[in-house]
Amino acid sequence: MDPDAKVQVATLGTALYYTTKMKADKTFEFIGVNGSYDGEEALINKLDANEYHRVYGLASTPDFGGQPNTIDTTTLDNTKAETSVLGLQPAAEVTYEINMMTFADVPKDGTVHNLRAVKALADDKVKAHWVVVKASGVIIEYDATTNISYTADAQQDIEKFSIYHDVKSDIVVSLPNESSM
Repeated sequence: MDPDAKVQVATLGTALYYTTKMKADKTFEFIGVNGSYDGEEALINKLDANEYHRVYGLASTPDFGGQPNTIDTTTLDNTKAETSVLGLQPAAEVTYEINMMTFADVPKDGTVHNLRAVKALADDKVKAHWVVVKASGVIIEYDATTNISYTADAQQDIEKFSIYHDVKSDIVVSLPNESSM
């Protein structure tokens, strides 16, 4: 059975990948450069070259970022309306809910079971580079360490686990180059 067959409609076309392969200087290679990348073929080549592994069965994806806080700049000189400037953006809370694959659902092509792979990252406190690929062509990437939780709410519910990321880098959003579309 295809591991993505159990996803919810809200996450269709979204893929989550990670790698633990670092460059010689102990950093990860970001796929996007200056907010863009060279298109789908180049993306696939970079995922392959950097030994990315896919996490199947996304049931939910997080919001990245959020509305910045505002800092009040109102003075008594302005009696019509309050004024403010944008302040800091809230820290990213990156959580994914993943439908649990049954252990028999894992294809025989060498794919590691989701829960086993992500649990190993969490148990060993491994820093990994994560890439979210949206159906629209937008990619979101960051470095993070992982924690997980496991849930099975009711007797007939699908078993799920959640991935919680402690983000260790800037979150970078990249778009395909116009020339590659």
